[in-house]
Amino acid sequence: MTVVGHDGGIISSIEDIDGITYALTGQGLNVYDAADPGNLALLGSTAVPEAGGTLFADTASDRMFVVNGNSFTAVDISVDASPTLLGSWDMPSTSYEIVGFYVVDDYAYTGYKSGDSYGMKIFNVADATHPDYVAYVSVKLTDLEPAVVGDLVYAQTENGFIVI
Repeated sequence: MTVVGHDGGIISSIEDIDGITYALTGQGLNVYDAADPGNLALLGSTAVPEAGGTLFADTASDRMFVVNGNSFTAVDISVDASPTLLGSWDMPSTSYEIVGFYVVDDYAYTGYKSGDSYGMKIFNVADATHPDYVAYVSVKLTDLEPAVVGDLVYAQTENGFIVI
């Protein structure tokens, strides 16, 4: 095994979209040209609240979502050299933890837990500068990536599935 490229720092999550690599560090989101992995080129970066966590790409709308503990943040990635913080949303209490996140069209589905309670909160993220809370479902999800068929969302639970 040979290391062909490297950049310093601790990476908590990474996504690659068509040769552009998005790396989440303790300082924020870094964007690299990875067409030549032996010569990674930093294109741009932006600080994000509570950096670290997990990245979720929404390539249909040129957004990257950063999920960290009990919050999520949307970043505009339409210009590689200039990722721009759009907006964020925090769970109502630090006892809530986001354990799953998925974006379909204009909606973000967040699986969460709080103690022994589980559920899903749904947000309209069409205007990612102001994510809008839409609905809540009290259910323990077993698969944190729902399937979408037309206008319906299917999410697997420990006792079957739900349709939203």
